[in-house]
Formats: sequence, structure tokens, C-alpha cells
Amino acid sequence: MRFGVFDHMDRAQPDLAQQYADRLQLIEAYDRGGLYGYHMAEHHGTPLGLAPSPGLFLAAAAQHSQRLRLGTLVYTLPQYNPLRLIEEICMLDELSSGRFDFGIGRGVSPIELAFYGLSEAEAGERFLECREIIRAGLTSERLTFHGAHYDFDAVPITGGVNMGGGAVPSGCSFTEVLLQNFEREIHRASGVRKSPDRDVIHAG
Repeated sequence: MRFGVFDHMDRAQPDLAQQYADRLQLIEAYDRGGLYGYHMAEHHGTPLGLAPSPGLFLAAAAQHSQRLRLGTLVYTLPQYNPLRLIEEICMLDELSSGRFDFGIGRGVSPIELAFYGLSEAEAGERFLECREIIRAGLTSERLTFHGAHYDFDAVPITGGVNMGGGAVPSGCSFTEVLLQNFEREIHRASGVRKSPDRDVIHAG
């Protein structure tokens, strides 16, 4: 059994810079104490989540740890440009010396999605396209994708992460379209299993 920390980075004090510094000290302690991982949620426009760019904070965390695995739970894909996110994932993989685990999701708060001008229906569509784009971008040297929301033609990907055909870990809402998509992916992808109690694909 392995133990880790899941953090929402909710407001704990008025001085946010000090809160970030305190959290990094905690991460150093987690690393020394032998915990397996530190994973961070993503929220927008709420004091329940004061790290709206989790990758940025995890880049700092990578410099304050040596063994601790670091990850997002989850990147809310509809709120990103997928090409930009592929590049971020590649950078975090290098900065952490291969300790970065990324989880992806649609986003569960309609309020937070609306801040970005997204309906729940559009967010679901964008999530599905973004996931395919990220899978393609992290397993090839050039990204080509033509969809309803995103269009890329032979974009070079430098510093890519070799995913070896495994699944992208995903956490998302229980909607019929996503469940159908996950069922298809489970049968298609090699070496993956589905969690019995939530919509997550685990590698390995």
C-alpha cells in the first residue's frame, strides 16, 4: 500500500504567497517522509482552489522534491488549448525527471466552465477532442488532428513523452457520452483497467 496527498490548495491564510511557500515546505517534508505522491486539483474563481494553474505550482514542487511523484487531478481540458498543454506536460516531465503524472477531466463545476464561456455540452465535446489530441501529441513527433473544435496539421512536437500506447489517466463526470467513450477506449488500449467505482483509466 502506498500513501499520497491530494490537495485542493484552498485558502488557509490572507497571504497567498506565504501559503504557497508553506505548501512547498510541506512537499519537502512529504518527500523526506517517503510518501508516494502529491496530486493537485484545478479550480477557477473560488477560494476552494487557489492554484488555477496546477502545472505552474507543480513545476516549483519538482524543485523541492527528489522522489515524490507529482500530478494533476485533474487538468480540466476544455479550459486549455491542447497543443499548449502538450508542451506543458513535456516540460513538467523533464523538470521532474520523469516524476510527473497527469490526470485529465472535463471539469465538474458548470459555474467554473461558464467563466470560460463553456456550456456543459460543449465542455464534454472539447474534452473528448482534447484527450485524443493529447494522446496523439505525446506519442508522435508531429501532431495532426481535425475536429469540430480544434484543427492541427503536422505541428512538430519537441521533447515529447513516450506513452508507449498506454491510456491517459482520466477523471470526469458520469455522462453517457463519456462513459461510452471510455468503454471503447478500455477495449482498444493495451494494458489498462477501469476502476469499478469511478470513471478513471489507470495505466499498467
